[in-house]
Amino acid sequence: MGKSALAVHVAHQMIDCFPDGQLYANLGNIDPASVLSAFLGALGISGLSVPEDVQARAALFRSHLARRRALILLDNVSTEQQVRWLLPGSPTCAMLATSRTRLSGLAGAHLVDLDVLPRVKAVELFARVVGEERVAAEPAAVREIVDLCGQMPLAVRIAGARLVARPRRTVAWLARRLSDEHSRLDQLVAGDQAVRASLALSYLGLTEPARRAFRLLGMLDCPDFAAWVAAALLDCSIHEGEALVDELVDAQLLTAFGTDSSGNLRYRFHDLVRLYAREHTSPEDDDAVARALGGWLALAERAMVHVPGACYAIIHGPAPRWEPPAAVVREYLADPMAWFADERRALIAAVRQACARSLDDLAWDLAASMERYFDVRGYFEDCRRVNEPALELCRKTGNRLGEAVMLRGLLDVTTWIGTGYDGEAMAALDRNAALLVEMFRDIGERRGLSDAYAMRAWGLAAAGESERALEHGREALRLAAETGHTGGEARAHLAMAVAHGETRTEQATPHLRHALALAKEIGNRRFEATALQFLGISHTVAGEFEEAHECLMGSLEICNASPDPSSETLTLVVLAGLYARTGDERARRTAETAESMSRQYNLSHHLADSLAVLGGLDLAEGRAASAVRRLEESVRLWRARGWSSFLGRTLLVLADAYAAVGDLDAAEGCRAEAAQVMK
Repeated sequence: MGKSALAVHVAHQMIDCFPDGQLYANLGNIDPASVLSAFLGALGISGLSVPEDVQARAALFRSHLARRRALILLDNVSTEQQVRWLLPGSPTCAMLATSRTRLSGLAGAHLVDLDVLPRVKAVELFARVVGEERVAAEPAAVREIVDLCGQMPLAVRIAGARLVARPRRTVAWLARRLSDEHSRLDQLVAGDQAVRASLALSYLGLTEPARRAFRLLGMLDCPDFAAWVAAALLDCSIHEGEALVDELVDAQLLTAFGTDSSGNLRYRFHDLVRLYAREHTSPEDDDAVARALGGWLALAERAMVHVPGACYAIIHGPAPRWEPPAAVVREYLADPMAWFADERRALIAAVRQACARSLDDLAWDLAASMERYFDVRGYFEDCRRVNEPALELCRKTGNRLGEAVMLRGLLDVTTWIGTGYDGEAMAALDRNAALLVEMFRDIGERRGLSDAYAMRAWGLAAAGESERALEHGREALRLAAETGHTGGEARAHLAMAVAHGETRTEQATPHLRHALALAKEIGNRRFEATALQFLGISHTVAGEFEEAHECLMGSLEICNASPDPSSETLTLVVLAGLYARTGDERARRTAETAESMSRQYNLSHHLADSLAVLGGLDLAEGRAASAVRRLEESVRLWRARGWSSFLGRTLLVLADAYAAVGDLDAAEGCRAEAAQVMK
């Protein structure tokens, strides 16, 4: 990290403060007696005047510094004992020491940990080596090199030195050479300077157990981790794992950079240090990686049951777990949502690493254990990032259970934030839900089959096939009741309410009340908010505005208690529609908030709905041109979504907006299309 360069620089800056002398020694493995002999010689004491005994030499050294103002710089100290023999006894003297390990045993010493340079400073360092002209000519390539060096000063200096030695080479050439992580350390060599050689000194100074911990931790792709991960990799006790992690931190091979929500430290590797660690691994270490991934799975599956997400059946596979001690589970999972937040990036990396190693059961099970958290927090792209590669792996390995569970989770995401896999969102939902029915039926997973039937009911309802949707909803309800899948019963009731639609609210409302009661029974506050949203819609359509407002405010209260952007956005959309129908001045502000959140979280269904409300408000207030713009976008979204009733209603409002701006042909076209999709 440039500790020697920094110490020498500071020493030069302080020369005027220590006019009686500056002493320097690069200790490494040199014994203190030899250093004392050299220091005494520099002070004018040599030959027979230098005692043989190290203790006598130290006493003589201190006596000669007693009345002087001198600065001592000790570079590359290995142990505290080396320093103790060389400490001056006078307060008029000072000492600077650099070390690859934390010299925490030195009483009264002020420890300064060096981190990597900020990117701007790293670019400045690179420019000092290669010259401002070359940096100015290729600024993007310079930033890439600095990033590939991880802003490590030694690496940046070596990279610059390589270019200085090759004046005809471009900065982009070196960036391309460094981009291959398998040979990156080979490239970071210039003369007698090498990043690998520098790291080797720290590595060889470790105990053998710590070396193994270093190698195994380096195999993980996660950006940061807690100490229990070392215990899982080594299959040892938590205390042993923590002790080895502490040794790596003391050796500056691992960085403790903060604490998680449970108060435990989190650690990370510098990228180049991780590459060095991986150079020392062997195929026999692969089982250790699987144990660590199994540890994340063991914790994730416990945490997920406390996350009030979608009411899908919880389905797990046969992947081996590494079970942390009960005390560790209690400590880390005291707040399951906070644990997921702490481990989010590590969990994503764990799934993708399981996929890269063809650990299909681990990959899909771990991905499935994160779905509820991703859903509630609105991390829909994260869900894609783990489910899609896990789904592909399961298809490749013939893992039908994993394939079905991954497809179920992906459908819930792609249906509401995108346009489906290969066409209209709701049509894609129906097609893939039909495939999901076959898959869960074939593998005999009846709870999953209930979920699949409920999903089909939504797709059919969107296409206007209400009776078929009700049939699928009833089948979903039957399977859920027979298998004790209470959440599935709630989903089935909601699906049947949607199938009844806005034309038969007297039949939809009882289903919604059943769904609400079941959500309360299982303590799923998120689904309780959903049921209240749809009850709000049902009451609004029936003209029961006070009841509708009460339901929607109850839903919003639940959403506000724990951040849930998707559910909150839907509640705001429905609330804006209620305000618009009742002439409440809060309609526009509420709809604009819903629109903003829809765009932020890529919620295309909610965006189409909020634009339709705003377009209707614009039209009612005489702003026809603005109404046309908003309603045109809403119609485009509804066409992509393929929900006939929503599309038809929005087309009719757009027709009125076109008529208001004098475009009668466009108005007639909208009415004709509305009649076609709503027949």
